Amino acid sequence: MDPDVVVVGGGAAGLSAATTVAAAGSSVVLVSEGPLGGDCTWHGCVPTKALLEAAAAGLDAAGALEHAARCVTRLARLESAAVLEAAGVVVRSARVVVRQGPTGPVVDAVAGGGGDAVPAGGWSPRLGVVLATGSRPVTTVPGVPPLGDLPAGARVATTDGWQDALAAHLASAGPDGGPGSGRRIGPRVPGPVVVVGGGASGVELAQALARLGLPVTLLERAATVLPGLPGAGDAVAAALALDGVRVVVDADETDVRGAVGPGTLVLLAAGRVPAVDCLSGWDGPPVTGPAGVVVDAAMRTAAPGLVAAGDVTGLLPTTHVAAATGRVAAATLLGRTASFDARWAPRVAWCEPGVAAVGDLDGPRHVRVPLSRVDRAVLAAVPGSPRRPTAGSVQVWADEDGRLRGALAVCPRAGDIVSEAALAGRLGLTVEQWAGGAAGVGVTSADHAYPSWSWAWREALDRLLGR
Repeated sequence: MDPDVVVVGGGAAGLSAATTVAAAGSSVVLVSEGPLGGDCTWHGCVPTKALLEAAAAGLDAAGALEHAARCVTRLARLESAAVLEAAGVVVRSARVVVRQGPTGPVVDAVAGGGGDAVPAGGWSPRLGVVLATGSRPVTTVPGVPPLGDLPAGARVATTDGWQDALAAHLASAGPDGGPGSGRRIGPRVPGPVVVVGGGASGVELAQALARLGLPVTLLERAATVLPGLPGAGDAVAAALALDGVRVVVDADETDVRGAVGPGTLVLLAAGRVPAVDCLSGWDGPPVTGPAGVVVDAAMRTAAPGLVAAGDVTGLLPTTHVAAATGRVAAATLLGRTASFDARWAPRVAWCEPGVAAVGDLDGPRHVRVPLSRVDRAVLAAVPGSPRRPTAGSVQVWADEDGRLRGALAVCPRAGDIVSEAALAGRLGLTVEQWAGGAAGVGVTSADHAYPSWSWAWREALDRLLGR
């Protein structure tokens, strides 16, 4: 018997969609080719943030990798097949294709792709299919020589394979005494690491590895790191330099060849592309565009019964967006009213200083508050410390009528405090309403705990309103 919904993909979007359907009392099958949890659990958010925390705690590189592996194992248990089955989700492991059937999309097995998990003829779900196949790393980067053209002995890995590559790199290290000697890398010093791509993933990896004592070069083709977060790059580049990272912007092939030699580990962190392989035989209405599967605010595609969620849509490629769009996609198939607006989804880099933004970072009304004017940052500026907590800022933009347009925080805990701005934007508040206007409700009247990092929003809103 066909289920109500089939979810293709077991990452954050697929897990969220499947559990939403099951919680509504409808039958659902989740089919995944890879391990449940997807990129975030196994290669992205979980291990990279664990690596940063391990570096901050003083572990050496090998210990940091072990900590990251333990975190992955622990959190993967929370989204295992057993946990999902207990929640009412039928889990199957197979490589599948999605094709157009007589009454809607059909999910069928690929020959040799675990077809015994899929019934003969595939599934023709009653309500529809959630396409949540995620993304894969970019492996061909403009300005980077073909991987086979790099010096002999150079090791290359994408962000989906950095843990194994780093472990092998550490194992092949030479005697102590090279660059970075005396820092937290153990008795042997590995060769240099070159991170290609200065977006959030590249910046986070570069900072963590440098703090673990490895010699790191970060190459970015744009004029600044974090080019997708205007106004943040200079502060982050300065912090990276303090950590010993050699930052090269406007990088080209000459810079790559100059940085890569025998024994170099090259980590490609130049972005991801939607994984749409399962649509290779799709013969229904066109559903893909240059950026991925094309969806509306309810995650509907042009094909009835086919919705999509997460990275495969080409929307903001983050776990929280994947989870949110998975819930919306499931709700749409269940006949509920739901929508997603990527504009107010937080865009975050978990480096130091942290960077987080929502909305549009422009507008006729604007205020910037340097952290040197925020008490919490002043308290954290300990003399002699290599950290510079007062180097960042918070900024707020608004329309002429005071409607919030966007907000940017470059400070410690930026990813933690940005949700407040995201909620204000999603509710369509003016900055006066956010700050506590005539109704007396908002940031100023709510009185954030003093001296918190979120106090910076109060400072910014008061300035914008002339208070």
